[in-house]
Amino acid sequence: MPAARFAPHQNTRRSPDSVAEPLGVTHQFYIADAIAGAAPDWCVEFYSDMPGTGTIIIMPDDADDDIGPTYFVHREGHMLCLDQLHWDSYSSVGRFADIGAVAQELRGRLLSHASTTMPVSRMLH
Repeated sequence: MPAARFAPHQNTRRSPDSVAEPLGVTHQFYIADAIAGAAPDWCVEFYSDMPGTGTIIIMPDDADDDIGPTYFVHREGHMLCLDQLHWDSYSSVGRFADIGAVAQELRGRLLSHASTTMPVSRMLH
């Protein structure tokens, strides 16, 4: 499925409620809305290779490690797992009971990362 970019807007989506519901496009849109203000240039994509399974991938433009890690949201049983890939190192961020908690963690991480990242100079020396 193609990348989705969303601009922040007034009508914030309500969190999908079902704990055991497979991840889907509704979850993708919810996360995209939640992080839009913190990381407007990041992509939120949904991938599924089998019915009932899926992974939401949150990444900076061009998956550039200088900008930040790529995050993965997937389901293990009734828990949602948030993992990250940064500089060829894959690690778990945490396990969460609902998509709202995942979105809150992502938003906090993206806001924190944005406040500590120095802009890259585009000037030729």
